[in-house]
Amino acid sequence: MDFWYRKKGLLSILMLPLALLFWLISMLKKVSYLGRSYRSSLPVICVGNIVVGGSGKTPVVIKIVEMLQAQGLKVAVVSRGYKSSLSSSKGVVIVDDEYSADEVGDEPLMIYKKTGASVYVSPDRSKSAKVAENHNCDVIVMDDGMQNYTLKKDIIISVFNGKNGVGNGFLMPAGCLRESLFSGVVKSDMAIFMGDDSTGISSKFKSFVTGKLAADKVSVKELKKVKNYIAFAGIGKPEKFFKSLNDIGLNVLYQMEFEDHYSYSDEDIKRLLNFAKQEEATLVTTEKDFVKISKKFKKEILVLPVAVEFSKNDLKKLEKLLHSVIVK
Repeated sequence: MDFWYRKKGLLSILMLPLALLFWLISMLKKVSYLGRSYRSSLPVICVGNIVVGGSGKTPVVIKIVEMLQAQGLKVAVVSRGYKSSLSSSKGVVIVDDEYSADEVGDEPLMIYKKTGASVYVSPDRSKSAKVAENHNCDVIVMDDGMQNYTLKKDIIISVFNGKNGVGNGFLMPAGCLRESLFSGVVKSDMAIFMGDDSTGISSKFKSFVTGKLAADKVSVKELKKVKNYIAFAGIGKPEKFFKSLNDIGLNVLYQMEFEDHYSYSDEDIKRLLNFAKQEEATLVTTEKDFVKISKKFKKEILVLPVAVEFSKNDLKKLEKLLHSVIVK
């Protein structure tokens, strides 16, 4: 919702009563878990956000998983599995190649395919943690869950889009906040800003680093061999993907936006392919969207892989934080 990221206008002010109701429900949920949150025998690193969508959280999760794996650790990722059709009906689902994004959620499937980590999907993160313990994992990375109280966290890392920050500063639905900035600051051990912080909120956190999304150089070289593209994306901030394509010099004829976590039907993809054929162009999309496309179409669609990069100093700060709970 665009008005979330503008100054506090009439529409957001009119929604303040609903924002108050949202806050009350959130507080009741938090209080209901007092003394009931599960303490895992494994260190739990939560990577989440206090804003809704588009912050770059999933690439950060992947980066942290890869950093931990580089230390020889067996990493378990626990996720709610947003829009997963199986997580509530089958208890804890362990992601593998046989599952589709509709079944386990696009982000868990993407994390699994990118890292090979053990990924557990369930609305109750504590149940996933118990399964991970029995599978001899060394550390748990909690994908999202800053506002989830079923599992105690040892580290909380909050992720922000450097350009948008916390938007107009209001709670949902008047703004983009899932909880107050004050609450998020208090509970966070570190904030990660994707792109330079243009809002100034980084100064409120005890520690912060700045990252950026960088396209895979080998893939970019291959993508540049194609003359024309039609780009499509169903992510929190599709404009960031389209900008990335422009920045690497691809000729994009059309940009097609879908809602975040959009589930592509075969008919959707057929229409896109037919349109691309008419325009003598090739389809290109994000890795998150690609995992949701039927295998029979994947050979006809290209992907722009991206990864999070940090400066040497910021990488050391993040490594030090992770090390603080891994080695005790």
